[in-house]
Amino acid sequence: MGGRSWSTAFAAILGMAVLGGCIGSISDEDFDRKVEERGGGLSEDLVQEAVAALQEEFHGQTVEFTSIGISPARITMEVRVAGTAEDLDMYAYGSSGAHGGVGLSDPEPVPNQKSLEGELFRANQVELDQLDEMVDEALAEADLAGGFAEGASISRTGTVGVSVNVKNERRTVYATFDANGTFLEVRE
Repeated sequence: MGGRSWSTAFAAILGMAVLGGCIGSISDEDFDRKVEERGGGLSEDLVQEAVAALQEEFHGQTVEFTSIGISPARITMEVRVAGTAEDLDMYAYGSSGAHGGVGLSDPEPVPNQKSLEGELFRANQVELDQLDEMVDEALAEADLAGGFAEGASISRTGTVGVSVNVKNERRTVYATFDANGTFLEVRE
């Protein structure tokens, strides 16, 4: 190999090593802090992707949920096992390997000792496309200095509702919304 091609190859390898050192150099704590600074990282798009992936998994059968848990880059969903009255499975959907994987997980059985009557809901009963606005309103209504949206959940106790937990270093509060995205209250 001539002097010039060797030095070019060495420069390319050195450049890749330097670039490789820059990629992924943010720590998990720094990443989480950046997400918190931007409000928490909860995304209606991710929820809609998760529900669509689950509906595809069910091949057109009706999907009935008992809960949808929303955290940055990860959605968990408890659903009634098709053809059963009281059996539940948990599915997870992620957009990041750092937060539990990418795509839809395999189902995991959920122990259940109670009737599901009055707890089941369908995704179309909730305005999932209003989640970003609900998170913004939850942050405003919570009025916590340095607060961020740590997570959210959708469930049904009588009626379907959304709860967004807003947290800062000293307190956690819960902003609740009805299924249409109308703000109801902040509670501790």
